[in-house]
Amino acid sequence: MTTVWKPPSIPGAAHFAYWEGAVFGYATQTAHPDGRWLVKVFPSGKDDGTGVFAYVRTEAQAKKFVERWAAVNHRRIAPAKGRQIMPHEGLKPRKPKGAEDRS
Repeated sequence: MTTVWKPPSIPGAAHFAYWEGAVFGYATQTAHPDGRWLVKVFPSGKDDGTGVFAYVRTEAQAKKFVERWAAVNHRRIAPAKGRQIMPHEGLKPRKPKGAEDRS
């Protein structure tokens, strides 16, 4: 399997990297005058600060960084967990707000 890149929907947005349908990284150009690119890799499926990041000079270097990381660490890539919905039977009904509840 190889890394699949999703092009940005608007100019200047991030290029997202997918491995077997799971998002695991992105590359985006920064606002630095020298045109640096920020590369971020997050195996948990969401950018929660546990990943690896680097600054590189070109888009080609950014994509190569992500692809080389994925080639070695592809077993760590997991799809992000969706919204967790609680069952209704374990919840107490909401107390209605009335005039006596207001302070």
